Amino acid sequence: MPIFLDAHLAGELPRDEIQAFLRAARSATRDRFGVLALDLYCDGERRLFCVVAAPDQASVRAGHAAIGTVCRRVRRVGTDRSCADELGEEETAAVRRMIAADRGWPARRGEVAPSDAGEHSPSFKGESAAGTMAGMLRSGRAPSTGMG
Repeated sequence: MPIFLDAHLAGELPRDEIQAFLRAARSATRDRFGVLALDLYCDGERRLFCVVAAPDQASVRAGHAAIGTVCRRVRRVGTDRSCADELGEEETAAVRRMIAADRGWPARRGEVAPSDAGEHSPSFKGESAAGTMAGMLRSGRAPSTGMG
């Protein structure tokens, strides 16, 4: 299946949904729309990025709508492999490039960033948030502005 990257502002995804996403990624479970959670990233600009394998962009949006979350931006991850159900080195590198290139979103798209978004990292640290996010969620802490 094609791999997609979708973006959210921190705080838009409830903690229980982040936990469910991480559990689905660990267990390789598809949702009823055929979406397979692969990884979760966050950056220093208070954004979360879900990486999923899905039949199409509409399936990604439908999966988010089913949990009451708006998918602000969904893009297909462009790699030489047309489809994959896992993130290889090529897909991981492509995802990191896409996130780094997104600097300034959502402000440049006319959307309002969170009021406390003054703590910006000068560069994307390029780290998967899954392990760290899982630790924070187990400890009861909310996702922070960045990892690293």
